[in-house]
Amino acid sequence: MFSDHNQSEPVAYRPILPSPVMAHSTPRPTFRLDARHVSFAAVLCALLLAACPDDGGSSTTDTTGNDTLPGNRTFLLAARAESYDPNQARPFVPSLASVTFAPSAADPISPPLADRPIEALVLPVDLIGIPWSSFSGPDNRPTSLPSTWLAEIEDLEALAAEAGLPLILALSPLSPDHNTLAPLASEQSGALVLNPTWKPSCYDPSADSNPTLYRDQYAGFVVWLAERFQPAAILVGQRLNLYEANCGASAFEAIVGFVNHAQTRLATLEARPLTVATIDVEDLYGFPSRPGRCVTGTPKECLATRASLLSDLAVDRLGLDSSPWRAFGDLADIPRDWLAAVADAQTLPALVASTGAPAIRIDAARGACSPFIESDELAQRNWLDQAIGFSASEDAPFLVWRTLIDQLPTGILASCPCTGDVALCTHLEGLGNRRDDRRATLGSGLASADGTPRQALTLWRSLLETP
Repeated sequence: MFSDHNQSEPVAYRPILPSPVMAHSTPRPTFRLDARHVSFAAVLCALLLAACPDDGGSSTTDTTGNDTLPGNRTFLLAARAESYDPNQARPFVPSLASVTFAPSAADPISPPLADRPIEALVLPVDLIGIPWSSFSGPDNRPTSLPSTWLAEIEDLEALAAEAGLPLILALSPLSPDHNTLAPLASEQSGALVLNPTWKPSCYDPSADSNPTLYRDQYAGFVVWLAERFQPAAILVGQRLNLYEANCGASAFEAIVGFVNHAQTRLATLEARPLTVATIDVEDLYGFPSRPGRCVTGTPKECLATRASLLSDLAVDRLGLDSSPWRAFGDLADIPRDWLAAVADAQTLPALVASTGAPAIRIDAARGACSPFIESDELAQRNWLDQAIGFSASEDAPFLVWRTLIDQLPTGILASCPCTGDVALCTHLEGLGNRRDDRRATLGSGLASADGTPRQALTLWRSLLETP
């Protein structure tokens, strides 16, 4: 099932499924999985049909029935541990609040454990930058890491331990704007500082006098995190094709080299994580339009030409990152094969690595207020349904809906002009041309900010029920 371009022999993947004990108990103080958890790995191999080592000493038969997923699913339901705080310089912050529903008031004496309707957690290491030069020791082992950055890593470890779930690490060698390398993390006056312009815009490593320097440092960074967190999977690069869209073919090909080299280094681990490189689905279809690109023809004809960008990726899975409102003003118009067509246009097995869709209409002020996104609960549910059907057809190991709960109140997200909270409205207006896309992202929860469920949440929870 998993392609492995860098190994001559099959490898043991870290287990994706939680153990029967973990699934029905309070979180453990620490959460680490390794190759010694043979029964775990055996269940994963049996369930996902993964390539596993034939050591003659372990069985791939699950005799208990406890490790299978409801409905005979292969894929775990996951979300990103990330909330939004407009008062912070970096408003996206690691947090379990985005996946945690308030306890029911039905039993005030013995409230239930935290309600987190997920089976795996995406840990957003990509929010804290990379101390690039620190990974310059032998084999790119870290030397002196900035203490403030390391403290952020320890906070992420604590968050993962609290959740007690299989981990998917979100990493990328690229900046959030996909126009240069990831921000340089350093310590200044006792604070963590991220410098997004430490390299020029559209930096092309292949044109550097030392073209492999940052490639090797990134690989060391990835391996260090894999050893420290013991994740089930790693997103080794995110929305990579946006670097080609912004910076051209040469710079993009060099970044593909970063990802592939990280894969090669991870292959040396005793039991390496599943590796996933993600792509921006809407960009492959030609959205938003760019001068000289796909100026004639249909979106699927554009996809047929741009899918060739992915041919050199040497990872286990292609992750689809889709924000469909960037292509459709009315989410009822999303084709039923929007995801499947991307999978069919290239050779790697695919999965949904990040998606979402608002369940509300969002208007935009361009002179007068006009519709930016037409949507409702049914359109959101139908999009989730497509992601679920696609995941089943691909035998995917996981599916990620970015956030389960809206990150701002519905009234703020839907109002035009913005009203209801002066500080929040000022913050949103300050985003300029990113304002409306940000509102759509923040409003793509399966429940409103106050926890009111939507139809899609009912569908999501139905997958979690015991068969």
